[in-house]
This record gives sequence, structure tokens and C-alpha cells, in this order.
Amino acid sequence: MTRVTRVLLQTKGKGMTVRRKINGITIPVCECKHNFDASSGCIAQVPVELLEEVVNNEGKYAPGNFDKYKAQGVLDKGRCFYCYAFTNTGNVLPRQVNEGTRRDFENYDLKVIRVGKLNEVGHPYYYKTLMDFLGLCEEFGAGLIFTTKMFPFGIEGALETTRYARNNNDIVARIAKDVGMCSGEKLAEKLKAISNVSYGVTLLYSLGWNCFEPGAVSQGFTNSWRINQALKFYKQEVNTSLTMVCDVTGSINLNEKMGSSIKQVLDAREKYGINIRLLPIRPRSREMAVKITGDTRKGLLDHTNFFSSVIPNTDVGVVNVGQRYKKRRNQELIPRFFHPDFQKLVDEGIGVCGTIGKNEYCDKCNLDDIRIVFPVKEIPEVFYEKEKKWGKKDQRKLKF
Repeated sequence: MTRVTRVLLQTKGKGMTVRRKINGITIPVCECKHNFDASSGCIAQVPVELLEEVVNNEGKYAPGNFDKYKAQGVLDKGRCFYCYAFTNTGNVLPRQVNEGTRRDFENYDLKVIRVGKLNEVGHPYYYKTLMDFLGLCEEFGAGLIFTTKMFPFGIEGALETTRYARNNNDIVARIAKDVGMCSGEKLAEKLKAISNVSYGVTLLYSLGWNCFEPGAVSQGFTNSWRINQALKFYKQEVNTSLTMVCDVTGSINLNEKMGSSIKQVLDAREKYGINIRLLPIRPRSREMAVKITGDTRKGLLDHTNFFSSVIPNTDVGVVNVGQRYKKRRNQELIPRFFHPDFQKLVDEGIGVCGTIGKNEYCDKCNLDDIRIVFPVKEIPEVFYEKEKKWGKKDQRKLKF
């Protein structure tokens, strides 16, 4: 029998690294200091045809199948192409909220908790774990930054996945029925109840590329499905946003050409007024750069890069924009500027999360109506202590 582990709050997050030092005083910026994940592996990596096998075998593939599927390349084809959570343990068993979890709430000074740092928590498979966790958040007055691609508007939203799933597979709907998922209205009331006793709740649906999210999309959690769920929560007056993961150095038309759902997001904003945010993509590999930006890593770093669509609706034609991206830690690439299409959105007040050029951007995940921009050079160095087996503490600089 698989050993069930407890939900624990992880204390190392982006909030540890994105701070600001002014006149010798360090002040917090990012609110993602405490993090909650519902399992050790991400269920978004499971192709829909294998999801029933995983659920029936306590969150794991049948004996021997994990290594077999991995050797066949099936599992690598399931993970989101651009995700930074590389871990695939072959175990997506839900963790349990217990007295140890309660002690974390009692011992930590909790302002807000990020839900879903390294895996997807909104999936119906984690419904009981999530509801138990939300109960503690309401009891202790802890706010939420809920990032998701798979959180349905209750049982109604879970049933809708069948229409979007590969070959109309209904496994997600059956899971939702088995766990007794409540209505979308009740889920909305729960989130609003937490917001009323805390710093706030923000529900963030990540939108990207269907073609680069094969596992999630195969289960029915397409970008269109996500927008539909977000709009339903938004209409119930839950603080909801659509987060666009995109190449901010390219035009909106180029992003769409590369498979982005960006125009669907912009249409939803125009029609319904739902908040949208920008999350700049950081190409880690040549393949990712080509498929998402339309250029190679070498091309993105070229100082003589010529790009015809940087200045739209003018007679300038082809212009030299220089480097579209620059290298940062771990060889990842950071955008150097906003294309005018995106600069216009930023000027309109749309939030941005991440580094662009020499500046760091933060919109507090839409918890507040705040837009923060400051020079990257004001981010202080971060050190942490790692306990060695023999008792010594090794102080290391956290590079970024």
C-alpha cells in the first residue's frame, strides 16, 4: 500500500528572492513566500488514456509501467513544454491535510499562500485535499494566490472537460462525481468566505499554448475550457484573472501564429472585463525558442536582429531591434523589451510578473490594485543556510 504523506507548507518561494533594497533597507515585494502542493508529482503530465490507470493504482502507474512508459517517451510527451517543474516521480497520490498541516498554520506567520507551485492542485483528483486545506485557510485567515490550469467551476466545469478531452474521454468527469465535487456556486462562496477573513484571494488561470500542454489538454483542460471556468468564477464575483504566458518581444499576431491563445484572452477581457496579466516566457532551449518565439536562441541574442513587426502600422518597415532576449542564470533567456502591442497593454494598466530588460515587474498577483516596477539592481543578494549531514551549516549564495 502506498504511504500517504501530509500536506506541508513550503517556505522557500519567489517571495524569498524578489525583494527590494532601498537606502539599505530591504522590503518585501512578491507575496509568494509560503507554498502548497497537493502531491509530489504533477497530474497534468498524465495523458488522458493513462489517467484511469493512475487513479486505480493509488496515484501511480501499474507496477512496471512507469519505467516502460518513460522508455517509450510517453511521459515526456505529457508534460507542459515550458514548465519549470521538471519532476515526474510517477506518483500523483493526493497528500492529506492533518494535524501536522494544522501545526504549520499555527507556527507560520501566514499572510497569503500560493496554491500550486510545482504541480496542479485544482484537478478534481485533489478535491478533498483542497477543500480540507481551504477550511484551514478560512479558520486561520490565510489568503490565497491560486494558480491553476485545471480548477473547474464545480461539478459543472468538471463535466465540461469531456467535450474538450481527447476522444471525448470522460475520466475527469467520473473522478469529480466519485469525490462528490460540489457546485461552482458553492466553490465560489468558499473562496469569497476566505477572502472576507484574510488579505484576499486571487484565482489565476494560466493560459498558453494547447500544442505545448499535451497532458493537460488531452484530459480536457484546454485553454478555451480554462477561460470558460475563469469567466464563471468572475461572474460570481471571485477575484479572477487570466494570466497570459507569452513572448512579449513579439507582436500579438506573432504569438497567435506560434499557437498562443492570446487573442481568446484579449477577447474575454474586451467582452466581459475580466482582468488579464502578462507572464513573459523564458526560453530555456533552442527548441523552445524556435517553437514559441519563431527564432533560435542565437537569433534572439543577436545584436543585429532585424524584426519587421516591431513597429506596426507605420512606414518604417524592417527595423533593427538588437537583442530580443538576454541570458540570465541557468542559461535561461529574459526578454529585453516589450513589443509595442504589449507595451500598449502595460500602459493601460495590465499587470506584469517577471523581469523585462533592466526592470522587475510585480502586480501582486492582482491581490491589490498595485503595479510595481523597479530596477533589477535593487534586488538584494539572497543567502540561505544548508544543513550538512555532519551538523555544519553551509551558507550559500542563491544565484538568479
